[in-house]
Amino acid sequence: MGAIYDKQAEAFARFSRTSFTWKYLEAPAFDRHLAGYYNGHTQVLDAGCGSGRVAEHLIACGVAPTNIIGVDIGKANIQIAQKMVSGPKFIEADMRTITLPSESVDLVIAHMMLEFLDPDGLREALQKFHQVLRKEGTLVYITTHPKSVLSEIGVDALKGWHTRRSPWGTEIQNYYRSKDELVAETKKCWFP
Repeated sequence: MGAIYDKQAEAFARFSRTSFTWKYLEAPAFDRHLAGYYNGHTQVLDAGCGSGRVAEHLIACGVAPTNIIGVDIGKANIQIAQKMVSGPKFIEADMRTITLPSESVDLVIAHMMLEFLDPDGLREALQKFHQVLRKEGTLVYITTHPKSVLSEIGVDALKGWHTRRSPWGTEIQNYYRSKDELVAETKKCWFP
């Protein structure tokens, strides 16, 4: 699966740091909700780190670079992240199966990653996040709003995989699920 992301890595890296939604919605949402984590002590897991834009933003806001672990399934994404952002540990791995120490991070960020997982993959990733978070830790995920996806793939779309055009000009596959389904699955993994 990483090969799919490798083909898109350069285009995504060029697009990601300057996109309208990143600059005016996503990064400000992080700042509004995560300001208490912007310090030199916070340990962060950046799940599906892509080319490192979230890590770069966190560092600019005060998180110590060496306190950030970025994980991505795409080898090219990891290589770009390593070139663009100094200090974090970037790991090429599948977030669903990676071995990380239990209760080792204060904050897990899954930015625009969960829509690339089928139901089993989503459950495995959420369980992994729960395992690595400290008891008082926080999980933050940002996904493409399901209504946005529905407007592209059609109102009659059923739950499942759909191919759509990415904002950076390539075709991508997303797993469509409703907001309620995503929240329900999160609750199941957190409060079994």
